[in-house]
Amino acid sequence: MLLNIYFNLWKFNPNKLSLQNFSKQSLLIQKRKRSSSDSNKCSNEVKASATRYNFHEECEKAINDQINKELSAGYLYLNMASVFSHDTIALPGFHAMFSFNAKDEVEHAMKLVHYQNLRGGRLKLYAIQPPEEEIWNPTSAVTISLNTEKNVLDSLIKVAEKGNEHGDINLEDFITTQFLPEQYEALKFLGSLLAQIKRVQDGEGLFMLDLDLLKTYRKKIKK
Repeated sequence: MLLNIYFNLWKFNPNKLSLQNFSKQSLLIQKRKRSSSDSNKCSNEVKASATRYNFHEECEKAINDQINKELSAGYLYLNMASVFSHDTIALPGFHAMFSFNAKDEVEHAMKLVHYQNLRGGRLKLYAIQPPEEEIWNPTSAVTISLNTEKNVLDSLIKVAEKGNEHGDINLEDFITTQFLPEQYEALKFLGSLLAQIKRVQDGEGLFMLDLDLLKTYRKKIKK
């Protein structure tokens, strides 16, 4: 590149070609390189949000933690859905229910990601642990699901409390209106389903229950 510049200078300005001109051109090129390097450094730096207002760092972290909770629950339900669709179990209703639940948890996580950006926070993803169990039956799967939803609910309540602690009315309202009602509905549904599973046991009763779940969740999946 330097040779091309020097050649052009000699070609068009033969009377001005000198060691001094070479030095000036060299300094100019070096300045441009430094300027380009500095601009690249600036582009890689984490910039503060211009829209962030009354959003405490602890609230930001609580949301990132909750995103991990939602994705972990979705990971668990995806595993359950796969097991119930296997030919050795073949319960399509339970498969449909857990497939829907997995998708629902991911949507919850995405809603929180959107909110994090809305408030000027930064998303930080954590590792998702694999399910401790990989062999499921209706009773064990619904029992674990019920406990999982309780844990998610506890975590959501803590996020709302963190918002209240730091005077973040918007965060508290967002969690209590957009998430908590659905969590309580899920607990009621899973608790009732567990009672039905224990009542019917295996056999024709479980078949009819699975068929009912299939009809219900096929409609939900189509929406």
